[in-house]
Amino acid sequence: MSPPATEDRELRALTTLGLARRAGRVAIGTRAVQQAAAAGELRVVLVAADAGPGARKRLGAVLRLEGVEVLRVGSRRRLGRALGRDDLVVAGVTDEGFAALLAERLPLDRGAAPGRPCGQRDDVDGNGAGRTRPEQRRGRNSEAARQG
Repeated sequence: MSPPATEDRELRALTTLGLARRAGRVAIGTRAVQQAAAAGELRVVLVAADAGPGARKRLGAVLRLEGVEVLRVGSRRRLGRALGRDDLVVAGVTDEGFAALLAERLPLDRGAAPGRPCGQRDDVDGNGAGRTRPEQRRGRNSEAARQG
């Protein structure tokens, strides 16, 4: 019996990720991904589906500002094994070609940028930096908080 299509696609994506690592085009771990994003080298990020909220929070702001697409991998164990580790929560790819192949094979991680597709930014003041619109903010500055 053949594996389900999504599992097969993930397996092919992880094989591609292993090739990217051997080519020196992968940032492994949160700190390396943040550094690659800050340097403008990051093309796509892979996050394990079982990553905790802390890992997502550490990456979230940087990736939204850089407009990097975030893809979901089945588990930290699968992501780690693809890169020669036991467990790994996040990895980034710095090559456009490898990134395109991965984007074709893996689903977007909707938890990375709630409320809008990954890789899109709100440029509310026209300076090129992504910002959250005031009506999307939560907390005491939100519209609901001002009314209630």
